[in-house]
Amino acid sequence: MIPAVTSSVNWLPDRYRLLSRIGAGGMGEVWLAEDLENSRKVAVKRLKLVGVEDGGSEADRLRFKREFLILSKLQAPGIVRAFAQGENAAGLFYTMEHVEGWPLQEYFRGGHWRKEGKDPGTGVGGPGSGEARSAITDYFSEPAALTRVWETAAEILQALAHLHAQTLVHRDL
Repeated sequence: MIPAVTSSVNWLPDRYRLLSRIGAGGMGEVWLAEDLENSRKVAVKRLKLVGVEDGGSEADRLRFKREFLILSKLQAPGIVRAFAQGENAAGLFYTMEHVEGWPLQEYFRGGHWRKEGKDPGTGVGGPGSGEARSAITDYFSEPAALTRVWETAAEILQALAHLHAQTLVHRDL
């Protein structure tokens, strides 16, 4: 069992145990949590509270609620499942399927090598160093790596095609 985040940021209902922050964007932030009732890890998206005395603007609140409703109705490969939504003193949030992996930006900078135990030298000079660029160039000169890039791109495009067929547009891509 992974220990919970040790800070006063546990804004989730008791059903969830906050584990770590995954990332943040213009509309909110995403956290990794454990759903104690269903014994699974979930991603939790929380609306960034800005405006109207930090309760969030009404337009942002409506957009966030609509995002959950749309996501909860979608079922397709490459699109996460939405589970539940809620609101408390910390604001609006919803839970969704957590998918292990790397953000594409990190993947293309070589972060996946560290996870796979294949350190090509990126840990020494950092992602922007000549060593990292050389390692990435070497990696992408391998046919298997290029195949993986094309397969990943095809999966993303298939998910987008599904959204577009529903007359939906992904705003954060």
